[in-house]
Amino acid sequence: MAELSVDQLLALDRRGEARCLAEADGLRVLEAAGHRWLDGGGGAVQAVMDLADPARPCLAATRHLLAALLWQPRPNRVLNLGVGGGCIERFVAATLPTARCQSVDASAAALRLATTWFGLPPGEQVHGRAEAVLAVAGEPCDLIVCDLFEGDRHAACVADPVFQTNLAARLAPAGVVALNLSPRRETDLTTLLVALRRHLPWVILCTSEGCGNVGVLASRQPPAPARIAERAAVLSTATRSDFVALAGRFTALPPPPTEEIE
Repeated sequence: MAELSVDQLLALDRRGEARCLAEADGLRVLEAAGHRWLDGGGGAVQAVMDLADPARPCLAATRHLLAALLWQPRPNRVLNLGVGGGCIERFVAATLPTARCQSVDASAAALRLATTWFGLPPGEQVHGRAEAVLAVAGEPCDLIVCDLFEGDRHAACVADPVFQTNLAARLAPAGVVALNLSPRRETDLTTLLVALRRHLPWVILCTSEGCGNVGVLASRQPPAPARIAERAAVLSTATRSDFVALAGRFTALPPPPTEEIE
């Protein structure tokens, strides 16, 4: 199945070539050209599923998040903040069948649509705000995915110091956090990273041509470039997605001075 960009999906909708399967609370499930996607309005495509290969990550922003598996390849406990169309859950179920995944979304409609139309795998689903979930002590997670958006920008809570403190507290010692960010200005990204690195000093930035979002991977443990390259080759073969090229675009930031790490 040919890869379709977000712009191409939006064009299919504008031309009336996409069939609307369901809608609720401003969300629409659309289908065309062998793909099904969750449209949030205003040009925001929240998730895309290849009907012939549902586990394959179709969006660059999703691949940025899943690149965390090149750093932490065998997470036992996964926490996904912001379910969307269940892309993370389908990928985890297909490639890491023994991993336990908790899915959190503030929208009950999104959870229903993901279950009905996007094959959200059985697991622990929580209808609630990510901030509230992190504020309560829970089992440490090896991988935390944070894909929280308000319109076309990442949610304000992601930059909140309390949220970042709780996020780091929920992470296992060797765990990795993956964030999908869409900052308005470069200074917004810089400010967020400075605060995040007080808790998780090792950071990798992921970018892709044609994708305005930035993936941020963060951990207490330094990455091993040689192992990342090896894992990228394996994951690329297993998933028909080019994680090798993505890993080649990684930008690893030097850790901050020790006195700045909490």
